[in-house]
Amino acid sequence: MSAWQEELRAVSDRVVREVLEAVEPGWLVERSMRARAEEFVGGTWKVVAFGKASVAMVRGAAKVLGPRLLNGVVVAGDGSFDADVDEVDTGGTPGPRDWRGSLPSTFEVLFADHPRPTARNVDAARRVESFVREVSADEGLLVLVSGGGSAHLTLPMEGVSLDEIAETSSRLMRVGATIREINSVRKHVERLKGGRLAGMCNAAAIEVIVLSDVIGDPLDTIASGPCAPDPTTFAEALGVLTRYRLRDVPMCAGVVRMLERGTRGEVVETPKPGDPRYSRVRHTIVGNNTTALDAARKAVEASGFSVMDVRGGIEGDAATVAQRWVRETLQAKASASGRHAWILGGETTVDVEQSTGRGGPSQEFALAASMEIAGHEGVGVLVFSTDGVDGPTANAGAVIDGGTEDIASASGVDAARGLVNHDSARVLEAAGCVVRTGPTGTNVNHVAVLFRADRRG
Repeated sequence: MSAWQEELRAVSDRVVREVLEAVEPGWLVERSMRARAEEFVGGTWKVVAFGKASVAMVRGAAKVLGPRLLNGVVVAGDGSFDADVDEVDTGGTPGPRDWRGSLPSTFEVLFADHPRPTARNVDAARRVESFVREVSADEGLLVLVSGGGSAHLTLPMEGVSLDEIAETSSRLMRVGATIREINSVRKHVERLKGGRLAGMCNAAAIEVIVLSDVIGDPLDTIASGPCAPDPTTFAEALGVLTRYRLRDVPMCAGVVRMLERGTRGEVVETPKPGDPRYSRVRHTIVGNNTTALDAARKAVEASGFSVMDVRGGIEGDAATVAQRWVRETLQAKASASGRHAWILGGETTVDVEQSTGRGGPSQEFALAASMEIAGHEGVGVLVFSTDGVDGPTANAGAVIDGGTEDIASASGVDAARGLVNHDSARVLEAAGCVVRTGPTGTNVNHVAVLFRADRRG
């Protein structure tokens, strides 16, 4: 390994660790609630939490509320209470993160699956529904929301099956539909989404604390907006299925029928902005992709690189975004010789169609970037998904440089074919450059950093 490769991996390791520390959900929730401590004094609170960060968010809230926290229901993913400390593996020194641990004894914990909901998701959602309905008018409800919450709260309307919802969502993901499009459909075929969860609660005050995994932080889209009025309509949701040619797919039939009924006015629409019932609901965003990008900048600068640009809010096809960004960056003139970096953040997608390859948006981004910088010395790219799970793989992302494509080729793997077949994980694993963190218990989208060390630097 060259001196540049060693430096690239060491800096990348630092960036990953410091970004994940900055977006640790428990700390973000605790900090936000302590800053508004007077708003939580004098009353008692019940809590529901769902999404990838549910466990840590409850721990943070419990530190602030203390005895004012009566009880709650938390929907968690498998592994949320593992005792072992995860490690960050980018080729550098691993580092611990503290996001797991016990919850108050008054909490009921239910487990659910992601991204494809199963029967236990439905059971968990039913329990959340009954718990919320039991909150009295003299109590407050604290709702802790994070990415993955939409799958966790899957509760089909009558006439729509779990399999139909799961298949429709899966097909929309595979063809690269945006999260806004996917969730507009979910909100109109399920019982707890699109503001309906808050609408069924009698609490005098509903505080919703959100760790955002959606670019722009639209409250109606994050976890399908269980406590936010919904600006989308049945007609718009039906238009999504039309656009992606799913209206004639047999496994989506129940979803289509429900949306068609709603379009005809046979099903009550979701609550809309301006509904007076939501005046008692307040949302607070405690962390998002911008939080991650700020941390990445600090880590990069502390490692001796001058940050030339930080760009957030990026969406689109992962490979296309990577190619354009890398080409643009390689052509950019740095202000002086030395070490420079460009940072990118957002939520890219992959249209896998019928491909059977393994990978995810971060790995596809990394593979496309590796082909753009092939042969370039002193150039490298780190890209990773902050939830630690990029697509259906054990990889969070990758650290690539100008020699990655050649290393993969020497191992008998063709990078270009891997990109076409959406088989990025296979190529990057063969090149030995994947990033593995394990599930992180947080989710604020993707982070990419392009490093460039000029010859005179």
